[in-house]
Amino acid sequence: MSKKKLLIGCAVMPMLIVAVVWITPFGNAVRDIIGSGILKEAKLEKFSGTTDSQLRLMYEAAQTHHQSEEVFPEGKTWMDDVLLRMKTQNLLPGEAEKKIVRQDLIGQPNRFGFAMNSAAAGKYKGDLKDPNLILLYTSKSSSKNLCADPTMEGLSGGRGITISGQLLSLP
Repeated sequence: MSKKKLLIGCAVMPMLIVAVVWITPFGNAVRDIIGSGILKEAKLEKFSGTTDSQLRLMYEAAQTHHQSEEVFPEGKTWMDDVLLRMKTQNLLPGEAEKKIVRQDLIGQPNRFGFAMNSAAAGKYKGDLKDPNLILLYTSKSSSKNLCADPTMEGLSGGRGITISGQLLSLP
């Protein structure tokens, strides 16, 4: 075999292999990955949300805590515990912490505005008989890790979320 034919074969063979692989299901998968943008650098964003979306995020994080620890977070550390389960990689530094700060208090240092019901803190969900028991709610106080009775500390006209995940208005 001549050197010229060998050289042509060495040049054509990789192109043929790439063409065959490209039209196979494997090639389809590679094209889908490239087209999805997953290989692009993530764009970091500012946090934006509503009170209801924040309650829902905190509820989901408390549920995740419950699934792993078999109890809701303890009252004295509940915000720290849920925040660990809520951070996302697409937020700018310092933005994830805003998820546990009531909208009207964002930008005010050491003010939070959410509380956990002391009747649910550190408890196993199955031991709580009332599915309408409020788990998290907007509070009058802005203290971090506030754990209290929502009938005493709930913000009038504020919002809450029950242990079963139902959003509701506080009286």
